[in-house]
Amino acid sequence: MSDTAPPPGQGLIALRTRLFFLSFLLYFWKPVLQVDDGAPTKVPWGRSTIPVDAGHHRLRCYVSYPYSTTLGDSTTEVDVAAGETVHMQWHSPYLNFARGRWKQIR
Repeated sequence: MSDTAPPPGQGLIALRTRLFFLSFLLYFWKPVLQVDDGAPTKVPWGRSTIPVDAGHHRLRCYVSYPYSTTLGDSTTEVDVAAGETVHMQWHSPYLNFARGRWKQIR
């Protein structure tokens, strides 16, 4: 994860997306991340860095899969201070109808 300094008044969310090893076919579909009410954006499996304004944010992540357009859909909330990097992880579900799991990495 990149710990580069964010622009003034902004912070970073270092996101790591993971998938359950028996769900390896999901690797062919990228996770979709939505920050607050912004546009849904595809992110790669693994690590990515998202610059955000300092403050409180709602993160939503899911996989747009052929049989379920929002597989693993789940949300979490996080506070990001100016100049801070918050490390988050989203893990795909074990079952197609379950929610993904969020975890803040310290």
